[in-house]
Amino acid sequence: MVRFLMSFMLPFLFITPAQSDTEDLPPTAEELKRFGLSVGQAYACTETAAQTDMREEAQVLFDVIIKDLGSNAAFTFAASAGYGAAMESASTDCPRLLDQWGATRVRFGLDEAVQ
Repeated sequence: MVRFLMSFMLPFLFITPAQSDTEDLPPTAEELKRFGLSVGQAYACTETAAQTDMREEAQVLFDVIIKDLGSNAAFTFAASAGYGAAMESASTDCPRLLDQWGATRVRFGLDEAVQ
């Protein structure tokens, strides 16, 4: 029985991280910073009337991050988003950032979560 299990498991012993699915890896702190910064900058680019909805959606996203990645990751995201929101929007590429935010909303179902 042990030989049978070992013969079944042997191919899996040689799988390296480079061969495994990298999408399942959690984001690095740097990736979370960049993501939070872009969300904050998109918020700064958003019209004032729509900022309340975006803020609520970002809070849902924060809840997802804290649930899936923990409080340190959620803090990194939130701090970066706050920094991005405080940046001058004239120096950012607002159409690109708003497109990215739209894709994020769809990917995480944020438009359905906040109603």
